[in-house]
Amino acid sequence: MVPSGYKIEALAENLTTPFNLTFTDQWEILIADAGIASGNGKALMIIPTGTKVIAEGFKPPLTGITFYKDNIYVAHRGFITIVKPDGSKKDIISGLLSFGDHHNNRVIFGPVGEAFIAEFGSEAPNTTGGKPARKVGHRVSRINPETGVIMTFAINKTGLAAFTTGGGGLERPIVVTSGKQNEMYITDFGIYKSPGIKTQV
Repeated sequence: MVPSGYKIEALAENLTTPFNLTFTDQWEILIADAGIASGNGKALMIIPTGTKVIAEGFKPPLTGITFYKDNIYVAHRGFITIVKPDGSKKDIISGLLSFGDHHNNRVIFGPVGEAFIAEFGSEAPNTTGGKPARKVGHRVSRINPETGVIMTFAINKTGLAAFTTGGGGLERPIVVTSGKQNEMYITDFGIYKSPGIKTQV
């Protein structure tokens, strides 16, 4: 049910694991297919007859798709990959610490062309044995897309999620975006503790 004057209609059907969408500068719709079910992450475009594959073979989960200066930037497990207009792919970042349910996410671009990503975290589900990992997630990272250099942009002083020390700060940043004045907004997934599991630091 929606307010009067609105309606809901299906734009694309029979997608496998759609995770994210964005628009090109021509207002074409791009969809990130996470590839969780198929093992094959895909970048799709909506066309009048359904969807077409722009690029595929990304390591699941494919968590984000961004259009910037004629190129498509795809975030998938451990990698940021650029897809050129001719369909060719190039990994501009590799080796991001991403495992289990803890992954790097969608890229955004700042006012001078720097790229930013949210890196999730490592507490739960219990893929790290209940122990937080200091070098995994809980941060926003800045990337130079020309050189591939990645640097930490925002992180707690401990390098851990805030709840492990009882202080304020980042827990599990999952999405970053920018506002009209180039301010950054961070969506934080928050705290999760598996029942009966005591977190150890």
